[in-house]
Amino acid sequence: MKVKICYLVPAGQSREAPLQLGVPGVVLVLNNVSPQALAGHLKGAHAVMLDFDDAKICLVLPARASALTALVDGNRELTETYHHLRKAEQKL
Repeated sequence: MKVKICYLVPAGQSREAPLQLGVPGVVLVLNNVSPQALAGHLKGAHAVMLDFDDAKICLVLPARASALTALVDGNRELTETYHHLRKAEQKL
């Protein structure tokens, strides 16, 4: 079973029409997951374990995984998310 947890969609559109990276006007949408709840779960985590039909996969998380996830609200365009993270990195 394949489950997608994040989609790229045209801003203001439903997730029925997924897009690819690099397309202008694209927003990130989580699939039935609260961005704040997921960000809280990822905070301080170095990796997540996924289990697909007994195949276990360990995914190493980037340092800002929690901060990035919190920005995925279904309204913020991908470029805005990128610029927000760049500004945050410059303050560190």
